[in-house]
Amino acid sequence: MLDEIFEDLKDRMGKSIESLKREYSRLRTGRASISLLDGIRVSYYDTPTPLNQMASLAVPEPRLIVIQRPNSRAAESEADRIGIELAAKAGYDPRAAITLWQKMAQAGGKGPPEFLSTHPSPENRQKKLAEYVPEMMPYYEQKGDRPIYKL
Repeated sequence: MLDEIFEDLKDRMGKSIESLKREYSRLRTGRASISLLDGIRVSYYDTPTPLNQMASLAVPEPRLIVIQRPNSRAAESEADRIGIELAAKAGYDPRAAITLWQKMAQAGGKGPPEFLSTHPSPENRQKKLAEYVPEMMPYYEQKGDRPIYKL
């Protein structure tokens, strides 16, 4: 019976030591480690999601962990600008981009606040696209076969 107790304790102690090793492996004296963030989850559309799936993580200096969004709202806005121009040149009404984002806002439900998002909010996209429409209408109104311009 003592042998059984000893084996049980030996097994439990081994598991405890392994667990402790895993915890301590995250800590390195004097050096930041990305593994410190492994347990952190952020709310993404009301779903707890590991931080490393939502952001780029780096250790550029021994005592610094950098967390960056993978994309930026500026890049997305630039893509919207290029997209509406290409669509207008291909013969699509640029005003449709605004109604598209109205529909996306209705269908999308509650998203993260814009300052946490890599994308502009649908409302801000609509506003910005509406500003581009006067500049894009001449492309759309051109007569002739489509696309008028080389894409």
